[in-house]
Amino acid sequence: MKNLLINGYLWAIILAVVIFILLIYLIWRFRLFFGKKRKEQDLQLPEYIKDKWFIASDHYQLATLGTITADTKTIILAVHDIYGKKEDFQSLVNNKQLQTGTAVITFDQRILVTKDGIKIQDLGMLIKDINDALLALSNKYEDKKIVLLLEGYCCFLGQTILKKNKFIKGLILLNPVTNKKVIKFSLASKIALVWGFFFNSRLTINVKIDYKVFTNNEEFLTARAKEPNRYYLNQILRFHRKNVYLAKEFNALQIPTLLITNTNNRFYQAKELMKVKNPNVEVFLTKEEYQYLFANNNGKNNQQAIMEKMGEYLK
Repeated sequence: MKNLLINGYLWAIILAVVIFILLIYLIWRFRLFFGKKRKEQDLQLPEYIKDKWFIASDHYQLATLGTITADTKTIILAVHDIYGKKEDFQSLVNNKQLQTGTAVITFDQRILVTKDGIKIQDLGMLIKDINDALLALSNKYEDKKIVLLLEGYCCFLGQTILKKNKFIKGLILLNPVTNKKVIKFSLASKIALVWGFFFNSRLTINVKIDYKVFTNNEEFLTARAKEPNRYYLNQILRFHRKNVYLAKEFNALQIPTLLITNTNNRFYQAKELMKVKNPNVEVFLTKEEYQYLFANNNGKNNQQAIMEKMGEYLK
């Protein structure tokens, strides 16, 4: 009986030690994926080369679209959706209905290439590039008002960007993804997510999207079919977690914000939008078939109404 008790205590101790080790491992993995990243030291001040590109603090060149003139009083830095490209804002950049003295500048988001040649997008790098672009504009045009426009899945970055760039005078959120159920993972992706969480933090996953809901541009659809977006596992988890708390992010905004949302596609959910109670956030509803309102010929029906609302907001 005594030996049985000793063996029982021994196994209990072993089990407790194993559970403790697993708990420590889980905490470490959770901090790895969701904890704050160490701030990297900037190599140089970012710079804006007019009509060409932003030079980021690590010397990377981000191709731009849009022109700032001597008559410009307000600069809108437009950040396209993570599945888009700078040309998606072509009709906004060239829009003659823009308030006089307003210029729109946008840039292509950075694509990273892994050692094995896989092209991926990194949300942490995107945040850094947006901050660099804003700093470059504020340094070069100190006397001009700067407004940030975020599109689609990038809308949840608003608070993160504003905290670092206090000089931003306005925020426009274009078609945020308020439908949480639109982000779905296949069984294979779920298995990959679990495996990566425990054993491979540098795992990359192909995100399969029906791009026809974004635009009807055949060139865009063909390009995306050939090279679908890939993301690091930790970026997918951070991204998914952030978008879950979208209403909370919007309710924390402390500057005048215009939220333009399309009620006619799968990315919109009225129930989630109703959670936004912030008096600083003005909601403008529109109905269009596609998610990208300014891509090519999309958004023509309601584009005038959108431009008029943006004009009122920018006054």
